[in-house]
Amino acid sequence: MSRPPVLTKEKFKRRGIDMTAQAQPISSGNPAPGFRDHPDHKVTREPFKGIVEVRRNQVPLARTEAAVLVRETGHTPVLYLPLINLNMDEMAPSEHTTYCPFKGNASYWSIAGGAGPGDHAAPAENAVWAYQSPYEDVEWLEGFAAFYADKVEILVNGLVVDATEPDWPEKL
Repeated sequence: MSRPPVLTKEKFKRRGIDMTAQAQPISSGNPAPGFRDHPDHKVTREPFKGIVEVRRNQVPLARTEAAVLVRETGHTPVLYLPLINLNMDEMAPSEHTTYCPFKGNASYWSIAGGAGPGDHAAPAENAVWAYQSPYEDVEWLEGFAAFYADKVEILVNGLVVDATEPDWPEKL
Protein backbone atom coordinates (compact mmCIF):
# COMPACT_ATOMS: atom_id res chain seq x y z
CA MET A 1 0.00 0.00 0.00
CA SER A 2 1.52 3.31 -1.02
CA ARG A 3 1.31 6.44 1.09
CA PRO A 4 -0.16 9.65 -0.30
CA PRO A 5 2.43 12.19 -1.42
CA VAL A 6 3.54 14.73 1.15
CA LEU A 7 2.68 18.23 0.04
CA THR A 8 5.25 20.73 1.25
CA LYS A 9 5.07 24.53 1.08
CA GLU A 10 7.27 24.39 -2.00
CA LYS A 11 4.91 21.99 -3.77
CA PHE A 12 1.94 24.20 -2.90
CA LYS A 13 3.86 27.24 -4.16
CA ARG A 14 4.52 25.51 -7.49
CA ARG A 15 0.79 24.92 -7.76
CA GLY A 16 0.11 28.63 -7.16
CA ILE A 17 -1.10 28.26 -3.59
CA ASP A 18 0.39 30.66 -1.04
CA MET A 19 0.67 28.75 2.24
CA THR A 20 1.86 31.84 4.10
CA ALA A 21 -1.47 33.62 3.62
CA GLN A 22 -3.70 33.60 6.68
CA ALA A 23 -6.62 31.24 6.44
CA GLN A 24 -9.99 32.91 6.10
CA PRO A 25 -12.95 31.48 7.99
CA ILE A 26 -15.77 29.95 6.03
CA SER A 27 -18.59 32.46 5.96
CA SER A 28 -21.90 31.48 7.51
CA GLY A 29 -23.56 34.31 5.61
CA ASN A 30 -24.08 36.62 8.59
CA PRO A 31 -21.09 39.02 8.58
CA ALA A 32 -21.12 42.12 10.79
CA PRO A 33 -21.69 45.23 8.65
CA GLY A 34 -19.91 47.37 11.23
CA PHE A 35 -16.51 45.84 10.44
CA ARG A 36 -16.99 46.46 6.74
CA ASP A 37 -17.82 50.11 7.37
CA HIS A 38 -15.24 50.59 10.17
CA PRO A 39 -12.34 48.19 9.49
CA ASP A 40 -10.21 49.58 12.35
CA HIS A 41 -12.87 48.77 14.96
CA LYS A 42 -11.94 45.72 17.06
CA VAL A 43 -13.92 43.34 19.21
CA THR A 44 -11.56 40.81 20.78
CA ARG A 45 -11.84 38.19 23.46
CA GLU A 46 -9.44 36.61 25.88
CA PRO A 47 -9.97 33.94 28.51
CA PHE A 48 -10.29 35.44 31.95
CA LYS A 49 -8.42 33.65 34.69
CA GLY A 50 -10.09 33.51 38.06
CA ILE A 51 -13.43 32.98 39.71
CA VAL A 52 -15.95 35.63 38.73
CA GLU A 53 -19.00 36.22 40.89
CA VAL A 54 -21.80 38.68 40.28
CA ARG A 55 -24.28 39.73 42.92
CA ARG A 56 -26.77 42.44 43.70
CA ASN A 57 -27.74 43.26 47.28
CA GLN A 58 -25.83 40.14 48.38
CA VAL A 59 -27.99 37.95 46.11
CA PRO A 60 -25.80 35.70 43.93
CA LEU A 61 -26.52 36.20 40.23
CA ALA A 62 -23.63 34.31 38.64
CA ARG A 63 -20.46 32.39 39.43
CA THR A 64 -18.00 30.97 36.92
CA GLU A 65 -14.40 30.10 36.18
CA ALA A 66 -15.12 30.32 32.43
CA ALA A 67 -15.56 34.07 31.93
CA VAL A 68 -14.33 35.78 28.78
CA LEU A 69 -12.96 39.32 28.77
CA VAL A 70 -14.20 41.26 25.73
CA ARG A 71 -12.36 44.37 24.62
CA GLU A 72 -14.00 46.63 22.08
CA THR A 73 -12.69 49.82 20.53
CA GLY A 74 -14.02 52.81 22.45
CA HIS A 75 -15.56 50.77 25.29
CA THR A 76 -14.60 49.65 28.77
CA PRO A 77 -13.62 45.94 28.87
CA VAL A 78 -16.58 43.70 29.74
CA LEU A 79 -16.73 40.25 31.29
CA TYR A 80 -19.04 37.83 29.51
CA LEU A 81 -20.15 34.79 31.50
CA PRO A 82 -21.62 31.53 30.23
CA LEU A 83 -25.41 31.72 30.37
CA ILE A 84 -25.43 28.34 32.07
CA ASN A 85 -23.68 29.94 35.07
CA LEU A 86 -26.31 32.65 35.61
CA ASN A 87 -28.93 32.41 38.36
CA MET A 88 -31.89 33.03 36.05
CA ASP A 89 -34.34 32.65 38.97
CA GLU A 90 -33.32 36.20 39.97
CA MET A 91 -33.86 37.64 36.48
CA ALA A 92 -36.81 38.28 34.22
CA PRO A 93 -36.70 38.68 30.43
CA SER A 94 -37.15 42.24 29.26
CA GLU A 95 -38.79 43.48 26.09
CA HIS A 96 -35.86 45.89 25.67
CA THR A 97 -33.50 45.14 22.77
CA THR A 98 -30.57 46.96 21.21
CA TYR A 99 -28.62 46.62 18.01
CA CYS A 100 -24.85 46.75 17.54
CA PRO A 101 -23.44 46.75 13.97
CA PHE A 102 -20.45 44.72 15.22
CA LYS A 103 -22.21 42.13 17.39
CA GLY A 104 -25.87 42.00 16.39
CA ASN A 105 -29.15 42.20 18.32
CA ALA A 106 -28.99 42.04 22.11
CA SER A 107 -31.69 40.65 24.39
CA TYR A 108 -31.99 41.88 27.98
CA TRP A 109 -33.01 40.69 31.43
CA SER A 110 -33.91 42.71 34.50
CA ILE A 111 -32.86 41.78 38.02
CA ALA A 112 -35.48 41.57 40.76
CA GLY A 113 -35.23 44.00 43.65
CA GLY A 114 -33.84 42.99 47.02
CA ALA A 115 -34.68 43.73 50.62
CA GLY A 116 -31.51 45.67 51.44
CA PRO A 117 -30.72 49.38 51.61
CA GLY A 118 -29.64 51.68 48.81
CA ASP A 119 -29.91 51.58 45.04
CA HIS A 120 -29.39 47.84 44.87
CA ALA A 121 -32.68 47.20 46.70
CA ALA A 122 -34.68 48.43 43.71
CA PRO A 123 -35.05 46.30 40.58
CA ALA A 124 -32.29 46.75 38.02
CA GLU A 125 -33.97 47.16 34.65
CA ASN A 126 -32.15 45.76 31.60
CA ALA A 127 -29.05 44.95 33.68
CA VAL A 128 -28.04 41.81 31.78
CA TRP A 129 -27.64 41.35 28.04
CA ALA A 130 -26.70 38.65 25.56
CA TYR A 131 -26.29 38.30 21.81
CA GLN A 132 -28.22 35.11 21.22
CA SER A 133 -27.56 35.10 17.45
CA PRO A 134 -24.43 37.22 17.08
CA TYR A 135 -22.80 38.07 13.78
CA GLU A 136 -20.35 35.46 12.51
CA ASP A 137 -17.37 37.72 13.28
CA VAL A 138 -18.18 37.39 16.99
CA GLU A 139 -20.12 34.13 17.03
CA TRP A 140 -18.08 33.16 20.09
CA LEU A 141 -20.44 35.49 22.06
CA GLU A 142 -23.27 33.00 21.62
CA GLY A 143 -24.09 31.39 24.94
CA PHE A 144 -22.57 34.24 26.97
CA ALA A 145 -24.11 37.19 28.82
CA ALA A 146 -22.79 40.35 30.44
CA PHE A 147 -23.89 42.57 33.31
CA TYR A 148 -23.84 46.35 33.47
CA ALA A 149 -21.09 46.90 36.03
CA ASP A 150 -22.83 49.92 37.55
CA LYS A 151 -25.93 47.84 38.37
CA VAL A 152 -24.25 44.89 40.10
CA GLU A 153 -21.26 44.01 42.23
CA ILE A 154 -18.56 42.05 40.41
CA LEU A 155 -16.03 40.01 42.36
CA VAL A 156 -12.88 38.39 41.02
CA ASN A 157 -11.38 35.75 43.29
CA GLY A 158 -13.48 37.12 46.14
CA LEU A 159 -12.45 40.77 45.73
CA VAL A 160 -14.85 43.47 44.54
CA VAL A 161 -13.64 45.16 41.35
CA ASP A 162 -14.78 48.43 39.82
CA ALA A 163 -15.46 47.17 36.31
CA THR A 164 -16.68 50.62 35.27
CA GLU A 165 -13.05 51.84 35.09
CA PRO A 166 -11.51 51.63 31.59
CA ASP A 167 -8.32 49.93 32.86
CA TRP A 168 -9.86 47.71 35.53
CA PRO A 169 -8.43 44.41 34.20
CA GLU A 170 -4.88 45.75 34.40
CA LYS A 171 -5.40 46.64 38.08
CA LEU A 172 -6.01 43.03 39.11
